[in-house]
Amino acid sequence: MRSFLNRWRQPGSVAGSLILFSLFISSLSIASDLIAIQTPSTGYQPQFQVSGNKIYYVWEESDGNYRQVWTGMMGKAGTGWSAEKRTTSPYGKYDPQLQVTGGKVYYVWHEDHGRTEPIWVANESVVR
Repeated sequence: MRSFLNRWRQPGSVAGSLILFSLFISSLSIASDLIAIQTPSTGYQPQFQVSGNKIYYVWEESDGNYRQVWTGMMGKAGTGWSAEKRTTSPYGKYDPQLQVTGGKVYYVWHEDHGRTEPIWVANESVVR
């Protein structure tokens, strides 16, 4: 599976609102078995990858002060959802991505330190 990164950000724009509204409506009419999962806040830049019987997720979400990296996992049947905030430092984290390979889930994102934006990586073992 190829990873992707969606860099389109225009909150509040009419075109963006219409496109998102259109996608939302078409999703509801097509996916009658859609399982909605709500996170505590507003998540951005979601990404997922299916590996074996699991679906792994990563996204950025505000903790009230800074955007943090969150990860989630559930079974392909939609059971066993779990999510966890993975970062806590006082810098915004953006554009998280993941790749599942070789028994590991690898995550990458960048932080906003003002003049610099260091890239961070982390990994964890795949849950069987």
